[in-house]
Formats: sequence, C-alpha cells, structure tokens
Amino acid sequence: MPRSVYHQSPGNPIQLSKLPPEPLELEFAYHRGTDNDDRPFALQVTREFFLASAVTIFCCWLNALIFLPSVLPLIFVMLLLLVGWNYVEARLDATHSFMITIMIAIGVYHLIRLPLSLEIYVALVAAVYAAREIVRHFTFVATVSPIPLERAWEIREEVNWQTVASSVLLLPLALAVLTGELVLEASWFTAIGLLATAFIYVSNPRDFFRNYWDAVTSWFSYNRQEQLLPGVLASPAGPCLKRLKVTIVAILLISLVIFRIALMPLAIEMATKFGNLRGNSFVDILAHVFVAFIFILLAAAASIAIFAMAVCIVGTPVFGRMAIPKPSFVPAPDWKEITNRIRHSRNDIERDSLYIGRVSFDQSPLLVPKEIFHEHAHFLGDSGSGKTARGLAPFIEQVLGGGNASVMVLDLKGDSQELLQTIRCGAATAKELTGNEIPIRYFSLREDQATHGFNPFQLTCWQRLN
Repeated sequence: MPRSVYHQSPGNPIQLSKLPPEPLELEFAYHRGTDNDDRPFALQVTREFFLASAVTIFCCWLNALIFLPSVLPLIFVMLLLLVGWNYVEARLDATHSFMITIMIAIGVYHLIRLPLSLEIYVALVAAVYAAREIVRHFTFVATVSPIPLERAWEIREEVNWQTVASSVLLLPLALAVLTGELVLEASWFTAIGLLATAFIYVSNPRDFFRNYWDAVTSWFSYNRQEQLLPGVLASPAGPCLKRLKVTIVAILLISLVIFRIALMPLAIEMATKFGNLRGNSFVDILAHVFVAFIFILLAAAASIAIFAMAVCIVGTPVFGRMAIPKPSFVPAPDWKEITNRIRHSRNDIERDSLYIGRVSFDQSPLLVPKEIFHEHAHFLGDSGSGKTARGLAPFIEQVLGGGNASVMVLDLKGDSQELLQTIRCGAATAKELTGNEIPIRYFSLREDQATHGFNPFQLTCWQRLN
C-alpha cells in the first residue's frame, strides 16, 4: 500500500562536486521539511544550558566548602565532573558534548578569583555580543529572497546600528550592579528605555514575542546538519556548533557573576557552620543541603532569564517589525523579482537556468539549465496537482521572457485562459527587458470565442508553384 509521505535524504541527488563555485544570486532561508523538529531541539538545548549553568554554580559552591580541613569535597568535585562528562557523552547529542568542557574551563577560570568588576565586564560583553549575534542572524534570515538584494543589505546595516543603540540600555544596569549603588534608579532607566524602544518599533506584542521565539529557535537549529546547499543562506554567525558555543559561554559567565554577587556569602556562611561536622545534626545538614540546592536552581534559572532579557532588549527594534518568512507559494510580484534576479545574475550557470521552485525539504531553489529543455521534457502529476500552474506556466513565462525563444501551446482542455495570460506576461517581460516584440496568435475552435484568422492557402509558398 503506498505511503502518504516519502522521505528523501537532503543532498540527494545533488552532486556537490558539480556545483558552481561562485555564489548564487538567489538566497533563501533554510527550513526543514516534513520532519521539522526545530522547536523541540531548541527546548532541548535550553534544558542543557540550564543543566550546565546549575552544575557550574554547584561546583563553585563546593569550591567555597573546600575551606574545610578535608580533601573529601575536592574528590567529590572530581568524581562529579567525571560522571557529568560520561553522562553528556552518553545521553546528549554529539554536537553538545562540548558544553561540559566549556563548563569546566569557566569553572577553572572562576577559581582564579578575578576582581568582581572584571567578571561583570566580561559577562556583560559576552551577553551583549551573543545577543547581537542572535539578532543579526535573525535579520539575515528575515531578509532573504525575494527581497531585493540592495534593500536587504540596507535593512541589515540599519539593524546593526539600531542594536548598538539598544545595547546601551544594559550599561547603566551593569554599572549599578558593579558599584552596588543606584541599582533601583538604573533599573528604572533600563525599563523606561526599553518601553520607549518598544513603543517606537513594536506594534503588536503578540508578533513581537512570536518573532523573538522564532529568532531563538533559528539560532539554535538553523541548518544544524551544515548541508552545503546552493542558494541557501549561510548564517552570518557561523555554523550551529559555533553559535551554541557563543551562547553557552555567555550564560555560564552570567552564572559565575550571579554566584559571586548573591550566593558566595551564603556558601561561605555554610562552610563556616560545617567547619565542625560533629556539631551539626543530620537533619541540619540535610536542611542546609536542600536550601543550597534550591538556591543553585534559582541561580541557574536567573542566568537563563538574564540572558533571555538581554536578547529581548537588544532585539526590540527588530522583533517588532520583522519576521522569518514561512515556506509558502510565492506571490506573482515576488516570483517576478526572483526570475529577474536570475536573468541578471553574475553566475553564468544560474543566469542560463530556469527557476522551477524550491525543494520542500530544505527550501533550496530548484534551477534547471535551459539546455536541458533542448530535448524532450514533461511534467507529471495527478489531476489538480499543479502541472499547469506550477510547471507549465512558470516555464513558459521564463522562456518567453528571455526574448530569444518562441512557444506553441496546444491547450486540449481549453477550460481556462491561464496559459494564454502566461504567454502575454512572458511577451510583456521580453518587451520590457530586451525590447523584442513577440507577436501572439490565438486560435480557437469554439464558435462563441474570437480567434485569429488563418488561411493556409494565402501562404507565400503557393505563389512559387506552377
């Protein structure tokens, strides 16, 4: 019994060795097809980031307890790191096994005990950098074809400066936390600046938060298999593994700052109380451990929340007025923009090809060289599947639009005028682009419709006969 859905591996039948080395004029956003799991993947990555933040804060907490005259906490930390490493290698995706390594490296960095002001500065720079990269990635994905290339780069440059301005809203809050003074006033300044920015750029809060979540999802999962697909946008922030590294570093640096500011005094107090373990009952020890566990989870959640807030503040000028395009049928004006870009492409192979549509699995453009149609070709499909609208009509319009070909259509159905209108549009495009006038002749056997008159006996060949 036939199946309703057939899966085909991406890249097949593309032969990467035969692809043109020059970039294509067309640039679409990557989008997984029927097996799309980007949102569950993004949620999984968020949970892993939370776990990494909690374990990092826990290690810092145990480091405060090492002041006890015992090597047992140090041994426990080493065993914990070993178990955590094996857990990550066995349970998590291979692309995420680097998280435990980064967590250990930043934990060691924390043991050096840099000045608090320097840690806050480093965490702020990392958070702003990661947030701007997320917004930049979102902007590029939202301004792909069929938006004209010049207009797309104008938007990207404009967003670049707008995110610089919105990033300044985080500076007063960071300075207030650093000095310990005017924290409330700095919070009000940041909140008022955020509201003013939202008032200017956000017209629909629901669209804003949807675009925000789409930006985070795309940042975590965009083309994570790193398929080399012609005509598909490559993230300006680099491959998926690099984007995840940038994010986890920013979150863990924020976690260390939260521990230094809020949890270290509590950890030192507990270390003092546990200096003499015999003076504490088992219930007291269990209660302190439970309290420490709750504070560690709250600190890890606060780290994720602070980073999410930084992305929200930096991306407010963008999320309120831009959106990632959804895979759908291309409207006629956008289709014309796409075909015109192909005709004027600097890539010879792309310029000599016809645009048939996009691959449903990854949204890469389907380009067929014109020389393929020098031989026999046909479109196959069920009744109503779109052989005329999605196959013949685009083909006719592009062939005639080049101004150097003629088309003869035998419409045996004759139940619509779409092919005739397609011919007229193609002839108009040829006239506009090349100046070539392509005459159109319409014949019909129906008595109730006008038709072009044609008398074969008036051909000039008859005049040469004896």
